[in-house]
Amino acid sequence: YVTNKLSILQQFFGILFILSQPALILIDHGHFQYNCISLGFGLWAINFLMIDQDILSTICLCLAINYKQMLIYYGPTFFSHMIYKIFKHSNNFKQAFIKFLQLSLTVILVFVVLWLPFA
Repeated sequence: YVTNKLSILQQFFGILFILSQPALILIDHGHFQYNCISLGFGLWAINFLMIDQDILSTICLCLAINYKQMLIYYGPTFFSHMIYKIFKHSNNFKQAFIKFLQLSLTVILVFVVLWLPFA
């Protein structure tokens, strides 16, 4: 699910161009980097962000960061966008703070679940 504003043909070609990127096919798989997994989680995070599923977006970004730390560079962008959305769509400070706590606890919970077996 990308967005309702694009036609099926536009969505198809967008996905086709992303998946057939030569850097992913030649370099990533040829050198056994497997960046496509973390980039896939990153794309899911962006997709969920676009359809206002902030908790699922946060989970996917945390999974991407924990799979490959190179996606930590996406963190400040996601964080600033989430803060913007929280304060833009909240009626008062209490509602914004509750949403911020939900996202914070989601990040903490995902990290704990992923790293607890190694503790």
